[in-house]
Amino acid sequence: MTARAPRASETRLRRSKPRDRSDLRGTRVLVVEDDRLVIAGYKRLFEGLGCVVEVATTASDAMSHAPSSYDLALIDLKLRQGSEGSGLDVVHFLLAQPVGIVVVTGTGGFREGCALGRLGPDCFEKPVGSEELLDACSGQLAWARATRTARHGGTRVSRDRAERAMMIAALERHDWCVTHAANFVHMDRSQFRRRAHALAIALPSEASNTA
Repeated sequence: MTARAPRASETRLRRSKPRDRSDLRGTRVLVVEDDRLVIAGYKRLFEGLGCVVEVATTASDAMSHAPSSYDLALIDLKLRQGSEGSGLDVVHFLLAQPVGIVVVTGTGGFREGCALGRLGPDCFEKPVGSEELLDACSGQLAWARATRTARHGGTRVSRDRAERAMMIAALERHDWCVTHAANFVHMDRSQFRRRAHALAIALPSEASNTA
């Protein structure tokens, strides 16, 4: 994607034809954003889908929320109130948590956002189409729910099933590159391979995964 400065008229989300989004109903969304027009667009979009939206306009405010209190975070990396941290600080705060992360930022933060992509978050440059954004949110939310189940929920069988789904999703996201998938789920490469073997996930050979 080619980076360019967003025009003032593009601060709102672009509209596109809606699809079924029942998987997002009831999702707790934290919006980390300081542009009131963008905030209003997010609230209209997500509350219209039955989500519960909280807003943090500074990094310190965002990090004062317990990660367990929301399922998905939408983050602008370049908050104007920089003395209290940046959206990048919030992303790093959340990376080890079972929370879906979607970065939507202006040109000033887009390059940093792309660099974060291999660690898990989806990244878009403003403006972004609503359906494209919601597709990313659905994927991030599915990963977050599977991770929570794998870590904490249900029986050993259900946890293993959820962990297997989480690992396969990470592999598919990163074109079956074991190194990048392991980073995505916060494992080292050898640990990821051991768990994949235990969960009957067929991995590519070491020779084809030197990235």
